Amino acid sequence: SLRFNSMNMRHYTISDTHRKTFDWIFQSHLLPDNDSRSKIKFPDWLRSDNNIYWITSKPS
Repeated sequence: SLRFNSMNMRHYTISDTHRKTFDWIFQSHLLPDNDSRSKIKFPDWLRSDNNIYWITSKPS
């Protein structure tokens, strides 16, 4: 069997997310218009017919 006593231990130690974790994606209106990150705002994309939304970031 692949089951073992502590197999879920890591899952149980993960903290809950902060309630504002994803606020940044909905607050793109706070970016200046000349900021390259503000070309396509996520809320606008949600209302559009485009199928792909590309997000890039630094690995962490």
